[in-house]
Amino acid sequence: MQQRDYLLRQIEQLLKALKKILTALLNIKNVDEFEKYDIIKEELFLELGININDLILQNNEEFLKIVEIRLLKNTLLYEKFSEILFETAKFYNVNLEKRKQYYSKSLLLLKEIVNKTKTFSLSINDRIEILNKKISEIN
Repeated sequence: MQQRDYLLRQIEQLLKALKKILTALLNIKNVDEFEKYDIIKEELFLELGININDLILQNNEEFLKIVEIRLLKNTLLYEKFSEILFETAKFYNVNLEKRKQYYSKSLLLLKEIVNKTKTFSLSINDRIEILNKKISEIN
């Protein structure tokens, strides 16, 4: 019982951290793309101990392993982190390869949610379609 309560508190703390990062991400307006990226990179490192530069460059298996450790295999946290990656990708107007990397990792997390939960979610499926479309537009 104590272990379950501890895990729930950890998930709640991580969810708050992801919400704070996402809010910061969505509130950034009059800043150039590199400054926006630096702000998000710093928030992710401070809140979750994740170096986004290194994480995005990992192969899919290693990426999922790191995310699993940091986000406790919680699909709600995966979904929020996927949203952060999706929003961060929008900063890359010039570097389309970097944008594609972010979209691909965001898509990978959503597919992982579908595989783990085995339940149908219209919103997740819609986002998967959007990400597939955005990735194919870059190619």
